[in-house]
Amino acid sequence: MKKLALVTLSMFSFSLAFSQVIDDDEVIEETVIESTESNVNSLYTKNTADIVTGEIDNTLLIFKGSNTSLYGLKDKNNKVLVKAIFSSISTYGSTKDRIIARFDWKKNGVIDSKGNIIIPFEYSGISKNKNQFIATQNNQKRLLDYYGKPLLKNSYEDLYYLSQKYIKIKSNGLYGILKLNGEELFPAEYEEINHYSSQDWFLLNQNGKTVIKDNEGKRVFGKQYTSITKLDYDFKYILAEKKGKYGIINKYNDIVAPFIFDAVNKEYDNRLFTVQENGKWGIYSILFDAYIVKPEYDAIQKVSSGYYVLDKTTTRTFINLLSNKKVDFSNYDKINNYVSYNIVRVENNNLKGGVDVNSGKLIIPLKYDYLDISSNYIKARLPNTKLSDVYDTKGKLLFGNVTQINRLKDYYYRVASNGKVGVISRNKIIVDAKYDFIKGYQNLAAFLVKENEKYGLIDHYNQFLIPLSKDKINVNEAKNIIRWKNKNYMVSLGKLVELKK
Repeated sequence: MKKLALVTLSMFSFSLAFSQVIDDDEVIEETVIESTESNVNSLYTKNTADIVTGEIDNTLLIFKGSNTSLYGLKDKNNKVLVKAIFSSISTYGSTKDRIIARFDWKKNGVIDSKGNIIIPFEYSGISKNKNQFIATQNNQKRLLDYYGKPLLKNSYEDLYYLSQKYIKIKSNGLYGILKLNGEELFPAEYEEINHYSSQDWFLLNQNGKTVIKDNEGKRVFGKQYTSITKLDYDFKYILAEKKGKYGIINKYNDIVAPFIFDAVNKEYDNRLFTVQENGKWGIYSILFDAYIVKPEYDAIQKVSSGYYVLDKTTTRTFINLLSNKKVDFSNYDKINNYVSYNIVRVENNNLKGGVDVNSGKLIIPLKYDYLDISSNYIKARLPNTKLSDVYDTKGKLLFGNVTQINRLKDYYYRVASNGKVGVISRNKIIVDAKYDFIKGYQNLAAFLVKENEKYGLIDHYNQFLIPLSKDKINVNEAKNIIRWKNKNYMVSLGKLVELKK
């Protein structure tokens, strides 16, 4: 005889997305109901009407009684298959033959379309993966088959599928791997396990050491390396340790950098690796199988691809590896890890500026608390204010005391400076910041401006198409027609052309 707990909920509570929300102070009456059959329909209390709230597999309809907060199932012919007794029925993970339902948050189970119980209502959570279920009970998860029978001997703190080929388990805080048939591939004794489907390899970390094993549980490279670190997703480069020294191999176990290094920075730059030998750092090229920067530096910072900062006790050098050009950066406290439009951000005493990486010159002075570098402009924010200066990418000051920049259209931006507005695009002033108002049009190569109650139309080269006057200008943006002095115009080849009737 099976016992099912039915929770009777307040008729005034409301369910969203088929889930039941219960206030802490709501009275809940729990009744244990005996069912001589493994079917839930015997628990039904008749409702006068119902409302369809969802659908499963385009076959089953989820309905809720209009005078209850409970849910049931019917077919497309409006025939009731499972009566309204559940606090929720899930559309996610449910199929027409396996429906995940709930009495309350601790009573989740699975039924078929006739209400027959497949998985008892004794779990706090159930999820479905193909024809299997993961059921949670007392913070432990079990794997059940299509008929609700356990597939694994044990339950676990956590378990989930990897690449639909394996099951990752967690027990006592450690991880292991099972095959889909429940056979153990790796016991739950690793701090972390990652699977890479491209090779069907596993990275297993235990006691601070990492090894790579295949889908048969064998070490990919045998026992010739003390530790292994994957440097990219496809195992193009692998950092390996042997006899206390580090080298770089590929997935075929070819040596691409010799085992001579004390340390290797995991973030490589194409075929360049920052390495340490005899306590000093250098840059090693696996293309040339040689140092391109000798190991004689206390620290090396990669700023961007091909750009590095080389630190010694008293000097700091910025180097462009492509041109082998070096610039003294000893005067800067910090260098940002990125080059934008040939500009690198530098910092002194928490004030930021910008250096041109080609010339090595400071083109944005060190007086700002933030730099925003883009292809259209450089916005440099002044400390303790809401004001900014705007430069081009060559370091020329375009606008000062800027309070706002917003996009007008495409690559054109309205700039508010000293109480007036102008337009900037791709590092050039398009319209001087001397107007009270500016409006741009998506399909019209001109801007409407206003100054001292006078209106004008300016093209994209800062030239007037219509000079400032008190005559208002109306633009029909949909038709690109300009109405001025009771005549219609259009802009063609940079000129204002009257439209004849």
